[in-house]
Amino acid sequence: MAVSARALPAGVLAWSCVGLCAAVAGQEHAQFSTNTDLVVLHVNVKNNHGAYVTDLRQNAFAVFEDGRPQTIRFFAQEDAPVTMGLLVDSSASMYANRDDVIAAASAFAAASNPRDELFALVFNERVRPALPAASAFTSDREFFRSALARIFVPSGRTALFDAVSAGLDYLRRGRYERRDLVLISDGGDNASRTTFNEVIARTQASSALIYTVAPPGPIGRDGNPKLLERLARATGGEAFAPKDERRIAETLIHIAQDVRQTYTLGYVSTNTARDGAFRQVRVVAEAPDRRPLVIRTRDGYRAGVAPAAEPAPATVSVTNVSRALDVHVEPVAPSVPAYRIVVANRSTRALIALQYETSRGATRIVGGRRKTERNEPIAPPGRQYVFEIQPGSAIDRLAITALLWGDGAIEGDGALAADERVLDIGKAVQLRRVLKLLHEFDDRSGEPAVHAFRARATLLPLTGEVPYADASRAGMQQVKDALMKDLDLFEHAPSVRPTVAFATWIADTTAAYEEWLARVAAR
Repeated sequence: MAVSARALPAGVLAWSCVGLCAAVAGQEHAQFSTNTDLVVLHVNVKNNHGAYVTDLRQNAFAVFEDGRPQTIRFFAQEDAPVTMGLLVDSSASMYANRDDVIAAASAFAAASNPRDELFALVFNERVRPALPAASAFTSDREFFRSALARIFVPSGRTALFDAVSAGLDYLRRGRYERRDLVLISDGGDNASRTTFNEVIARTQASSALIYTVAPPGPIGRDGNPKLLERLARATGGEAFAPKDERRIAETLIHIAQDVRQTYTLGYVSTNTARDGAFRQVRVVAEAPDRRPLVIRTRDGYRAGVAPAAEPAPATVSVTNVSRALDVHVEPVAPSVPAYRIVVANRSTRALIALQYETSRGATRIVGGRRKTERNEPIAPPGRQYVFEIQPGSAIDRLAITALLWGDGAIEGDGALAADERVLDIGKAVQLRRVLKLLHEFDDRSGEPAVHAFRARATLLPLTGEVPYADASRAGMQQVKDALMKDLDLFEHAPSVRPTVAFATWIADTTAAYEEWLARVAAR
């Protein structure tokens, strides 16, 4: 019978008999009744020499929850594909390790199961996906590496806890039952809105393993390797601190191999209370020859709380300011407050930006704006624009409140026009600074010139004699981020170097940024 997903405690996986029976083909089939909650543990076993032990049978294992023995109902040991995310610290402290991290990420992808679905998030004070919205996951190793290389430009502060929380949310969109994260950071956090205790609670309510890697180098005042160890230990993962840059790749390859050498055990807890309490879990194993074994798995999970009533199916009404748009809202999953917004542009004009807000009843939940960095269309005439939001709680209404068209026209409540004006002030100031810097290098070439340009570009300020300092700063940051990404692509894309000279890149980039400034000024 199918295992019900209704009212499951957080951190407990529901398995349908279709997937479960396929995984345990050839074994005695476990019998499940509806409303059965299966606690799933991922277990690594090594001998006292550190070598993986992969030939154990189910009867070699025993599981205890809060000291009470549990009956193992599901057992598998196979190199099955997983959903795997890299969380990469892109704050300023990571600048010296950038190239080594990209190379290590590429080696990690190559060592993983070819069917793994991969994604990456980079974070400083903001968390950003490396892959485009249309390709949230990939099994293409080169696409994964190039996407990460393009967006990974270290600068700013560190929102590590926000990144872990975002990574756990992203994992839920994956199609595989096993979902893991690899966090590359020194453990410092100086910009998160999420607290460490909130992150620990979320990991305890998830079945994801988290591996942490602290890159070599001096640990700043915000660095916290102990925090990384605690985060990894709470999930059954491991914490690593490679001694030099060359070992970052070795570490990630080791993690990829570790993921592929895992037993999966499932049991139905004898504790049926849905009280939100943390339950301690211990796994023991005995080898046929009684040799010592080292077991690693999560140290427990947090039980869920039974809902007061079965939630009603999600329905979201839509209003929008323009007849030129068709807007539809699709829930990503029945039990997750995440939504996919599909905007179809029926106009003959290009859609540059839109502003939206969501609400439940009379309460506004969240609002935002969607656009590209360089005022390029998000939806050309006759095309669609698709994006996802995770408002944190269920919504019943989405409103598109303002639009910016390619000819500069604004439809809606005017807030978008005001916001865009302030952002454009900051962009215009920074674009003029960038163009001045580009002109200083228009007759230089060679590696010394590239390094000198990067050093000067890194020092571009984020302040100016303009009103609305915060929004103007955001516009300046967008231009600076775009410049560093363009420089990164020139330096590291195999199809570009060394066939294109730096002077040629300077000329092409100057033309592109002059065109960008003209578009901003036209608004």
